[in-house]
Amino acid sequence: MSAGCDRRWNCTRVLQHHAIDLCANQLAVLRTATEFHKRSFHVAAPVIWNSLPEHLRSPSTFKSQLRCGLTTLLFQQAYSV
Repeated sequence: MSAGCDRRWNCTRVLQHHAIDLCANQLAVLRTATEFHKRSFHVAAPVIWNSLPEHLRSPSTFKSQLRCGLTTLLFQQAYSV
């Protein structure tokens, strides 16, 4: 459970058709009927966001930390370090 999150309250908010679990810092992935729709930004973006490590999804992560962390993560995945 993330710091500052209280499970007694509903930690899900809906913002412009996207449900966000504020406790887990995850986006809800929309259900799709076709393979074509699965590749749309509205579906692919939450899948990619949710696959990031917790420390990169944290609201306390600054833009520069996110960029550095993503670079490190992608290099590790690309070169199997």
